[in-house]
Amino acid sequence: MKLFNFNKWPVTLVVYNERADGGFNVEIDKVRRLTKRSGEEEWRRRKNNQLIPPIFYKDLANNNVVTLFADRTGNYGRMDVNVTSGTIKGINTDVTNWAIYQQIKRRRQFENPSFFAKYGHFIATAAVLISVGVMIYISLDKIIELNAVGANALTHLKDIMEQNCRI
Repeated sequence: MKLFNFNKWPVTLVVYNERADGGFNVEIDKVRRLTKRSGEEEWRRRKNNQLIPPIFYKDLANNNVVTLFADRTGNYGRMDVNVTSGTIKGINTDVTNWAIYQQIKRRRQFENPSFFAKYGHFIATAAVLISVGVMIYISLDKIIELNAVGANALTHLKDIMEQNCRI
């Protein structure tokens, strides 16, 4: 008896294999996601250990079922099966590849941050502190200069007041 029942193959795969006469052969399999040491993710089939395109959660139907189309050369593509109207429509693989590339780009955006992303706040803080220090130094020079002028004015005012008081 197993204590833990980990589902290693959580997604059911329905593959419509294209036949030479234009019909389809339906194949059902299980797939799972594997993560390599490099961080790349790949999806593999259970039966023949074959790679398939990455599966997005938005593509999963009820009970984790994904539907793919396989042409005669063995290339897989996403498809949309409409049961009510009986139509099968393939999704453009260029759009899918673009979505996969964008997902990888978003994931890698935060893996290795750039120099400025790591140390930008320290650089900005140092720049602000240096500019505040320069402003204080410039204003102190002006304050000392104004203080000297004010001191002379105050001594003259004191002399004028003393002369007025003697009178």
